[in-house]
Amino acid sequence: MIKFFSITFLLLFLSGCNDEKSELNGESTMKKSKEEKIRIISEKGYSEDLNQAPIVAEYLADTDMEVAGQACFYLGYLGARSYISDIERMIDDADENILNHCLSGLALMVDERDQYLYDQVLPFIVHESLLVRMSAVETISNIRSTKAVGSLIARFDNEDPAVQYEIVKALGKIGDAEALPLLHSYQQTVSEMDHSVPRKGSTRGGAPHPDVLELAIAEAIKAIGN
Repeated sequence: MIKFFSITFLLLFLSGCNDEKSELNGESTMKKSKEEKIRIISEKGYSEDLNQAPIVAEYLADTDMEVAGQACFYLGYLGARSYISDIERMIDDADENILNHCLSGLALMVDERDQYLYDQVLPFIVHESLLVRMSAVETISNIRSTKAVGSLIARFDNEDPAVQYEIVKALGKIGDAEALPLLHSYQQTVSEMDHSVPRKGSTRGGAPHPDVLELAIAEAIKAIGN
């Protein structure tokens, strides 16, 4: 009986190893359902194990754009910087859904070393999709290029509150004093808003509560002052 269970366990273990190996070399990734692919991507992405990145990256080539977009995002979540160039190549030809995920993934792992991405990402701050604009501003904020300040300021007054919130945080991260007049002006505007409205959890893209805006502006002004 013990021998039977030992053999059974060994076969199951080897089967699991073969499944992961096939995922890694691309033999089985395309045969799975969309739901199964996304489950694998999120599971590997949330593992905090950078060694799982190659398995997630297999799905960048998936024909389902939702799956490929999820792979972009979770590579960013893992901080898998070696795949930045792969995501970069996907951006220009991506549709709205995958573009948001690609930019979100980049935003999670880029920094000052990635200044070369600025010119490619900047045009997306005027994209028709709110979520794409938010993700583009987030990416630019983490690149921290001072070249972005003028463009972000020029865009501010015509933006949705959710994007304005991201711009405020971006200006604080970049730290250029050119942004101070805008921040002080917006601080006054926010102070006059109705702060008594209930604070409710909102989905990404929802208007931030005035208290949240006020704190972000104060932090941005302080960061620039420092």
